[in-house]
Amino acid sequence: MTTIHAADGPAEVRVETMGNIHNEIVGTILNISHGAIHVKVPEFLPAKPVRVWFSEDCHNDGQVIFCRAEKDAYRTGIHFPPDPRHHKRSELRIPLTNQPAVISHLEGGTGMRYDAQAIDISRSGLGLLVERHFTVDTWVKVELGFAIAFGEVMYSKPTESGVYRVGLRVETLLMREGAQGQSFEMAEWPSFSELRSETTGRA
Repeated sequence: MTTIHAADGPAEVRVETMGNIHNEIVGTILNISHGAIHVKVPEFLPAKPVRVWFSEDCHNDGQVIFCRAEKDAYRTGIHFPPDPRHHKRSELRIPLTNQPAVISHLEGGTGMRYDAQAIDISRSGLGLLVERHFTVDTWVKVELGFAIAFGEVMYSKPTESGVYRVGLRVETLLMREGAQGQSFEMAEWPSFSELRSETTGRA
């Protein structure tokens, strides 16, 4: 049976201002793309460095590039600089074993979360098994033991076992603290720290 978790704001983030004046506010993800994120926040944020917390153990440091009033809130654009350790590699798909995952819709405001099993990962894609169909082009958040992924559903196909295989195009992958250096079967796979906030097209 599919496990549905209670809503707890899958699109919510905490934005922490850096520097002499410390401030922390809760925002809602409006849009996320390679190297940038748009967040709805309740107060104005100046063009300064910030730390965006996607969970208690997963964050990314960036720079506010704009903050404009929209209705009763502010739309803030935050740029994440590229990882200087990144270099081009061929696309490898790594099988995953015993990697539970939780999928949340980023659109529609339902807040529902569904248990899944991650079965493979590449630099730009993620394969999952889940007991429900996900609509193609849906934007989702996937919580893994070693990372949090944001991406777009590319396909959702039933399998002979009665579950659905869901293919995700990963837009952004953020490592959890302490997850770097995990060992997987393929030694030639780059360390997961090199995958932080990188995408390379469609899976």
